[in-house]
Amino acid sequence: MDVSRRGFLRAASMGALGLGGAALVSALNGCAAGHRGTGPEAGGRSGTTTGRTTPPAPDVRLVLAASAAEAELADFCSAALKAQPALSAVLQPLRVRQREHLLALQAAVVGAGPSTAGPSTPKAPRTPTVPRHAADVVDELKRLLSVAERQRFDECLAAESGSLGRMLASVSASHAQSLVVLRRSS
Repeated sequence: MDVSRRGFLRAASMGALGLGGAALVSALNGCAAGHRGTGPEAGGRSGTTTGRTTPPAPDVRLVLAASAAEAELADFCSAALKAQPALSAVLQPLRVRQREHLLALQAAVVGAGPSTAGPSTPKAPRTPTVPRHAADVVDELKRLLSVAERQRFDECLAAESGSLGRMLASVSASHAQSLVVLRRSS
């Protein structure tokens, strides 16, 4: 039975395959190593000009949306770190991971060209509102991470490029793990 990456992920997300998280990750890694076809599932609709695969236009929109959301989460971490320095053990590693996510997402649109990558002038940064109490900061961080985890997962399912899908799945998994750590520490 030949199952597409998108079909497999949708079925797995609905529990139709009955796989646990570790099996799903293993299956995705197997797809990454073994699938080298052409067409949308392998990123075949994208062009290569510098040896890098440029995501198709719908994927560029996904990357731009994910980048904006990840930047907002990084901004919250930075603002929370300034407002609650006592939470630096939690916030500093998360802020570092957020920067790594942003760099990876930005690298995904390198070479996409200005016509598909969106506007060339970035939006003015918005200063997030940070709660006064440390417990409220942690609760808001949990909420933001939970939303980001679900958004990246949904974007992973919508991605036409297999490599972008894997990247978004990885970011989603990172948020899930951060939530586990936060829940254990609070």
